[in-house]
Amino acid sequence: MTSFQDIIALWGTPGALADDLKEPSRRVWAWKERNSIPARYWVAVVSAAEKRGLEGVTYDVLAEIAAASSDKVPA
Repeated sequence: MTSFQDIIALWGTPGALADDLKEPSRRVWAWKERNSIPARYWVAVVSAAEKRGLEGVTYDVLAEIAAASSDKVPA
């Protein structure tokens, strides 16, 4: 997985992830559009992935994606 969109796609739809997180669907759709999952949701996302048996959704992976994304922002 190389993007937050890849992480969200593991649920099939943003709505499925939103349901697991008990968040509005539009919020997770916005994350998909921005290719971003705010860090304050990482604990919930990792927990939801574990409950679904989704492999590869870890804090390290989320941090690596975030770091790679921030490298693309012009200084």
